[in-house]
Amino acid sequence: KIGKLANHKQESWKAPLPEFIENLYHKRFKKNKPDQIRTIEEVAASRRSKKLAKQAEKFDTPAEHPPAMEDRLEPLPISGSPA
Repeated sequence: KIGKLANHKQESWKAPLPEFIENLYHKRFKKNKPDQIRTIEEVAASRRSKKLAKQAEKFDTPAEHPPAMEDRLEPLPISGSPA
C-alpha cells in the first residue's frame, strides 16, 4: 500500500508541488531557471508600454496618448456592490 502513495516517478503529479512545477518547467523550456526573473507588475508594464507604442505607430500619435487606450487604463467600477 505504501507504493501507491510514493510513486511520483511513475505519476509525476504525485510529486511535491515545487518539484512538480520544476519538472514541468524543465520539460517545456529545457532549462532549470528563466533567464530573467520579473514580477507580474513588470511584465504587465512592459506589455502595456509595447501596446501603447504599437498604437502610437498605428495612429501616428505620441506613445503617451493614443486615443483608444486611455479609457481602458482606468479601473472599472465593480458591479453588484451596495451603492
